[in-house]
Amino acid sequence: MESLKIEDILVSKLIMGTDKIDTIGTDKDVFALYDGYINKGGNCFDTARMYVNGQSEEVLGRYLKSRRNRDDVIISTKGGFPHLNDKTRSRLSKDEIFSDCDASLKALQIDKIDLYWLHRDDESIDVGEIIEPLNELIKLGKVDKIGASNWSTQRIEQANNYAKSHGLKGFSASQIQWSAAVSDEVRYNDYGLKIMHKSQYDWYLKSNMPIFAFAPIANGFFNKLSSVGANGMSDKLKARFLCDENLRRAHILSDICHGKNCSVTNAALAYLIFNKLPTAAITGAKTMAYLNDAFDTFNFNFDQFDFEI
Repeated sequence: MESLKIEDILVSKLIMGTDKIDTIGTDKDVFALYDGYINKGGNCFDTARMYVNGQSEEVLGRYLKSRRNRDDVIISTKGGFPHLNDKTRSRLSKDEIFSDCDASLKALQIDKIDLYWLHRDDESIDVGEIIEPLNELIKLGKVDKIGASNWSTQRIEQANNYAKSHGLKGFSASQIQWSAAVSDEVRYNDYGLKIMHKSQYDWYLKSNMPIFAFAPIANGFFNKLSSVGANGMSDKLKARFLCDENLRRAHILSDICHGKNCSVTNAALAYLIFNKLPTAAITGAKTMAYLNDAFDTFNFNFDQFDFEI
């Protein structure tokens, strides 16, 4: 299947997201889904210290131990999420970064994290104070590569310039909310979260930085629009994505679906997977039916021209 190159590793362009695994069922149910993902050709699991109060990492750790397949998969996890009772208070001190990383290693039952991301930024902290401890983790052998999750392009550039000028490793990739649907940080209403905009897209295109796109099908917006209409959507989904521009984009995706006889999910994922930017999409599929639909995207002859929307 298609791969995303991040320095010396190849990540499958469909990544298994592990948030909200408590909605799937028992370990047996989760393991079956993860087996299905790997059997389809996927090789990367994306999790975070704060997902389901640490349970997502713990379940993934039990899965890796049960299947003895650690060397065959890429583990991507995130630390440094703000205080849950006050998200305006960041947790990006050296001690907090180290503590989160150690807790992730223990929960995952592994010796090294392939891709370690900081879940949020705090622009009041100098980038050097963040890059330095991350590089200590690399030197200690606890982390291979570092990434920025929900960081602005300006801050990523500052951090990588600092790293370069000090002989350190900078961010190898970025996680950002990105889909075929447009939104903005105010409408999305998730503190500290960053969303792809035109100016950021241009920067990523110029820098050629690999991207992990989360919420790649806009929380199911286009599927809901085609199946139940705007009135059948939740208030949260409407607040985030219902606007004239996304209705226009929905028509374009619908035309693509009819032309290729594919699902809305296929068209929406293809917008990212086959984009000019080096991008992988994090799927939140919780059943094999949804996972199979996502992987079907690779069975159609998409190209970038389809997605000039």
